[in-house]
Order: sequence, then C-alpha cells, then structure tokens
Amino acid sequence: MKNLHAPLLLLAFIMGASHATGQTLTAKTVEAAAGEQTTMTVSLSQPSETTALQFFLQLPDGVAIDPDGCTVGTSAASHTLDITQTYDGHYLFVLYHLGLKQLAEGTLVNIPITLDKDAVSAEAQLYTVRTAKADAVSHSHDDVAFAINVAEASAIEKVKATGRRNGPAYSLNGLKQEKPRKGIYIVEGRKTIVRK
Repeated sequence: MKNLHAPLLLLAFIMGASHATGQTLTAKTVEAAAGEQTTMTVSLSQPSETTALQFFLQLPDGVAIDPDGCTVGTSAASHTLDITQTYDGHYLFVLYHLGLKQLAEGTLVNIPITLDKDAVSAEAQLYTVRTAKADAVSHSHDDVAFAINVAEASAIEKVKATGRRNGPAYSLNGLKQEKPRKGIYIVEGRKTIVRK
C-alpha cells in the first residue's frame, strides 16, 4: 500500500516548487577499500517544518547500493522510505509521513554502499532534491555532490609482535635491511615488529 503514496508525493513535489533557502542537505563522504561495504548518511539541517523529502542518487561505475538495506535515520524514525531504481540505474528516494510529521535535524537516511574490486575514487551526487511542508508547498534545493574515496587495501592482514628473530630482516618491499629501525619487517618468513 505504501508504494501508492510515493507517486502522489512525487506529483506534489513537481508542482510549484520554489528554491529553498536555509535548509542544508548533506551526504557523508564514503571511504572504503575496493570490494568492501560502508554506509553513507544523508542529513538535513534546519528542517523548517519539512514533512517530506525526495532526491535522486547517482553513483559512479563500480559502486552499488542495496535498496533493501537502506534505513531511516534517527531524525526520520517515524517516516516511510520508498526507493525506486530508475531506467538509467539511478535511485529515487522518497521519505514521507502520512500524518505529515515533521523531519528533525540530523541523519535522515543510512545507505549501505558496496565498492566492487575495480572501483576507483569518484564523485557522486544527490540531484533533483525537493522538500515539502504540511501545507503542500514544496521547495527545490541545490544538488549535493559527495566523494567516494577508494582506499588502497593492504596485502598484510595481521601483524603479530613476537620475540626477536636471528635471521636477516627484509622490508615489506623485499629489500634486505642490515640494521632494521622501528617498523614492520619480514624475518625468517614471518612479519615482525621492531620497536626500537
């Protein structure tokens, strides 16, 4: 039943939207290694009697979301979230309350984002951002750009401090070290920490 209300709200958003001032929609920068999952948050400051929100999410290649894993944040806990994937692969988010309860300042939506193994750092955006008040007056907002930073994964998974070893020490690049300084080395085929 909830899916029937989203198109009606979308129609209200389209009709007579003026540009809003004061309210700020923000999206958290995403940072994870390729192949990992993290969470992006969308927040609103100075909600000013806002009862509903809609935006499109555009992601770069190699980045995906799980619409079923998206949740409303603490400032929209009583609101309903509808997500629809569009024909061009973007996502339409509509956040509303049938009793026209107002959104609070803070996190509105938590979005799980997965970076595939070929993902590279890029910019994403929320666009066609609109908010509505209980009196059906809607406002358009500026697009919101945010970064998706792909961190380089380390080949070393665990480092364990052990006692001193007697064999030659090698740097992580494979270079033999005559007098190892403070750091991580390979000694007798094992990762070793030198704490001088």
